[in-house]
Amino acid sequence: MRALFLPLYDRKWASSRCRVYLYKKKLEEYSIKVNILSPPNPNIYSRGFYVFRIFYLLLWADLIYIQKKIFPPFFFSVIRILNNKLIFDFDDAIFACPTSVDPYLFNAECNEKKLGNVLKKCRHIVTGNSYLSQFAKKYNSHITIVPTPVDHELFSPVLPKTADASLERKGGKVVLGWVGKSENLVYLDLVKEALQEISNIRQNLIILKIVCDQPYFIKGVDVLNQPWDIKNEVDNLRSIDIGLMPLIDDEWSRGKCSFKAIQFMCLGIPVVISPVGTNKEIVSHGINGYFANTKEEWTKRLLNLIDDEKTRREFGLAGREFVIAKHTYEVTTPILVKVLRGVFCD
Repeated sequence: MRALFLPLYDRKWASSRCRVYLYKKKLEEYSIKVNILSPPNPNIYSRGFYVFRIFYLLLWADLIYIQKKIFPPFFFSVIRILNNKLIFDFDDAIFACPTSVDPYLFNAECNEKKLGNVLKKCRHIVTGNSYLSQFAKKYNSHITIVPTPVDHELFSPVLPKTADASLERKGGKVVLGWVGKSENLVYLDLVKEALQEISNIRQNLIILKIVCDQPYFIKGVDVLNQPWDIKNEVDNLRSIDIGLMPLIDDEWSRGKCSFKAIQFMCLGIPVVISPVGTNKEIVSHGINGYFANTKEEWTKRLLNLIDDEKTRREFGLAGREFVIAKHTYEVTTPILVKVLRGVFCD
């Protein structure tokens, strides 16, 4: 079997990196030849060469795997004529208005129509979670959920020999951490007041570490901004003691696949997260993490973990066990292989 993958992004973006690029070697172990055509640069020459390579590879491939990329209708029709064994993968609510975007500037109805037309014309749909599958069912009955996996060997915890060694490494402070793109910094506004209160109650005891492409500051909170870098991605997260994933309960956020929380958990880092979308499926409250909605809940849950290293360790171990059981390539690759073979043999 020969499969052509058309990801939306290059390797730097987690969505395409984890759902396409890192699968190449895994799929080839199942005798599936994989060709990944990365998106072009903005210049005309690069775009033209990209189109040429698509048409060339369409004749080579037995099936086409499109990851979150909505082609213009005419171009998509030509692709279907040359090779109609199409699979479409999406792990975000790309039919909805992003939380950080003004709804008045976003045509959700038009966006949903474009996506719906693509979903109708594909042989199979792969989604990152059940919420996205419910949407896809309106247009196609052939759907498989493939959670976004994490490399659990790469994202392995480095446990200090003693608790004292851990505190010494961080200057005696507990590190709360958040990681994401700058457009998602809006979510941190949800916990700003709780973090200010905690900083006031536990003066000089906590640091908020932000791993992002843009700095973020909260008055009265000791904030460490760390630019995101794929080479240092794991090390930047390992220094965090408690992972944060606040979300606004809207259509866009419900479509998220909780990947950042899953990375924290795989590293043995306990999490406090909003009970929104997939977050409700990956955390068992009080077992491998905490849910928090209000300022009072965020304050209480975070203080519990800040003051109780034993619970942090227990949550961290339970979280890693959950991720290994549900969100690794060893679990998801056979599911994806079954989808590819099903479309190939159809």
